[in-house]
Parts: sequence; structure tokens; C-alpha cells
Amino acid sequence: MVNWKQRIGGGIVFLAAVAAILGVGYSLGKDHHEALVNFLREKNQTLDSTEKTLRAEVEALRLELNSPRQSQQTSAGTPAEGQVSAIGSSEQQASYPKPEDGKPQTVSISPGKTAQPFGGAILITFHGLRFEGNPPRYRVYATLGKVGKPSKELQGIDPGHVLIYEGFEVRLTDTEPFSVKFLVTRL
Repeated sequence: MVNWKQRIGGGIVFLAAVAAILGVGYSLGKDHHEALVNFLREKNQTLDSTEKTLRAEVEALRLELNSPRQSQQTSAGTPAEGQVSAIGSSEQQASYPKPEDGKPQTVSISPGKTAQPFGGAILITFHGLRFEGNPPRYRVYATLGKVGKPSKELQGIDPGHVLIYEGFEVRLTDTEPFSVKFLVTRL
């Protein structure tokens, strides 16, 4: 009889101990879970604000890229009185051969590759991207070159960055994880 009472008492003590352990584990897990949820919620809010900033930058760049096209389409092709040509005199314009259709060229380059827009008149070598800055974004590292001329290093530039190099306007228009796009215009 005593053996039976001891087993029931031991079983009750064992169940109470398991229930206590589960209760403590639940409360600790709940605290950990709430801390994790709060951390993820803060990260999500930070990412949302970063996304809004980046979307605003993209929209500003889109407007900036579209505005020269509209002004070029509405102009008659020659500077009116009081306007100054971006290139200068017509003699300077004639010194650069015009590309086919007279349009800027967009080139997409993957890391370690070189693009040769306008038949190799300018060379763009894309070295790579780094995700840096505040807010973090892709920064481009590249080199501009032209045969017989010193090269120009582009270090940590963002989309929208414009550089005039040896008779060309080179504009970084887009970054993707494995490539970049440049809009190259002969001046």
C-alpha cells in the first residue's frame, strides 16, 4: 500500500515539476519572442523609410533624365538668339563625328568587363559594386578611358552621377547586383 501511495505522490511531484519547467520555459520564450518581434518590427520600419527615400531618389533621377530629352525634342536643333550652345561653336561640333542617329548610347556592363560605346571611342571598365553609405546603397567603382588619354577613376559613385570626359558625357543611370548601366552622350 505504501508503495502505491509513494508512486502516486512521486508522479504528482514529477508532473508539478514538468509543469513548472514548462511555465518558466514559456515565459522565457515569450519574452524572447516579443524581443525578436520588436527587433524585426524596427528593422522593417527602417527598411520602409529607406525604401521611400530610394523611391524618391529614383523618381528625381527619372525626371532629371527625361527633362533633357523633352527639351531636345522641343528645340529646333540650333540655338536661338540668347541661347548658348552646350558644346560651343559649330566648329567644335564638327570636330566630333556624330553617332548613328545622333542618339546617346546606353551600355550595360558586368563586373570586370569593358564597354566600348561609339565604336570604342571611349572605354568604360566596371570594377565592381560595394553596398555602403548611409542610407546604404550600391556604389560603383569604374574607370573611364580613351586611347592615348589618361584614364579617370570613378570611385563610389551613385546613380545620377555625371562626368564629362574627353568629349563625352557619361551618366550612371542604374545599378543592379550584377551590372550597371551608363548613358553615354557624345558632346
